[in-house]
Amino acid sequence: MADEKETPTAEPDAPTAPETEQPQETAPPDPQEERIDRIVAQRLGKYAARTREAEARVTEYAERLARLEGRTEALTPKPAAAPAQQTYSPEQLQAAVDQGRITPAQMADQIAWQRQQQGKTEILATLRQDQRTQTALTEVNQYIAKMPALSSTSSAEFRKVAAAAQDIADEMGLNIQDARVQRRALRETFGTLDKIAEVRSAREFDRDNADTHAASGSGGGRTEPKKQDKLAGIPADQIAFWKSKNYSQKAMEDEAVFYRSRQRRGSG
Repeated sequence: MADEKETPTAEPDAPTAPETEQPQETAPPDPQEERIDRIVAQRLGKYAARTREAEARVTEYAERLARLEGRTEALTPKPAAAPAQQTYSPEQLQAAVDQGRITPAQMADQIAWQRQQQGKTEILATLRQDQRTQTALTEVNQYIAKMPALSSTSSAEFRKVAAAAQDIADEMGLNIQDARVQRRALRETFGTLDKIAEVRSAREFDRDNADTHAASGSGGGRTEPKKQDKLAGIPADQIAFWKSKNYSQKAMEDEAVFYRSRQRRGSG
């Protein structure tokens, strides 16, 4: 239709140029806030410095305290244990307790240890004494076995040993029945055991020689008169003793006179 008017069509919008962002304007710093920040920073710095100073002082105080404790420990006497290898009297131990050098418990331990050691010493001494006595008794029995006359209290051998034993017992402060006394008396009277064997051999030789002279004779069955023995009656052990001293026959015969005289005075 001719009357209709054409409606103009809307043209598309032309692209518009992007708007540029306008820089935001920053507010000027507040002088008050800056002042507060400076004050806070200063105070924090002071607190940090004070903290370091305090830590240094604490360390210094700790070192001083350690040194003082070390000196105090060195100067303060400590209760010391009583030496285990030394003995003390009860008075010494009590004085140590009173002075604080040992405790009462340590004193009791020391006394107990000393008593134990004393007991051991006494037991060992008794054992050694028994051993010495047994050794002496064995030797005494050997003398008796070689000289049976010692078993008789009426024999001359026994009387000799008894007299010697009495002197030895008085000298040593021991009982005459002590085997050690008897052994020493036997040794001094008759010599050692090997000497006793020599005495018996000499005695047997003298007896055999006398038998030979008594049995010998000249023709017709007549016997020659036996030469008087000036040592007759003298114990063989005494003769052996003189011989051990290198006495001559004449010296032994002269000594026999005095020996018999002493024997008579002793028996009288």
